[in-house]
Amino acid sequence: MSWSGIPGDATEYTFRGNEITWVGKLCPSCGMADVYIDGEWDSIVNTHEPDQHAHRWLNQGGWQAPIYEMSWPQSGAHKIRIVVREDKDISSTGYNVLIDSLQISGSD
Repeated sequence: MSWSGIPGDATEYTFRGNEITWVGKLCPSCGMADVYIDGEWDSIVNTHEPDQHAHRWLNQGGWQAPIYEMSWPQSGAHKIRIVVREDKDISSTGYNVLIDSLQISGSD
């Protein structure tokens, strides 16, 4: 798992395949991220989710959630870049963006 709550922080990963899924965490202190695919901006992802367990402060949120998915008709070389945004959901208490894994399908 990797994470950051600092706007502007980024990570990128180059891979071969025809599908990628970013698996991460949704939580009350989670923020938003810009996702770039192959150098082009693709979308804004909001990872904020309120928690229904007010007394479970340590493990709040939803782990192992599919956050973002992209697929292509054919396998090839691609790059994903995830950047913590400077803005956030109005209900969020933070800017945290978490990555549990990047799942690749259809690799050569």
